[in-house]
Amino acid sequence: MSLSADSQLQILHALTAAVDPTTAARLRLSDDRVAKVTFLRVHDREAFSHTSV
Repeated sequence: MSLSADSQLQILHALTAAVDPTTAARLRLSDDRVAKVTFLRVHDREAFSHTSV
């Protein structure tokens, strides 16, 4: 099954700036500002992956 070629990506929450001290600390950033995005991968009209980064 070739999911990468046959799937679609739907952006649920566009890339935005956010203040998240916990995430920034885990990433060892010098600032609390991070970027966030949420997307859904769909194959044959069936959602198979929901990801928040």
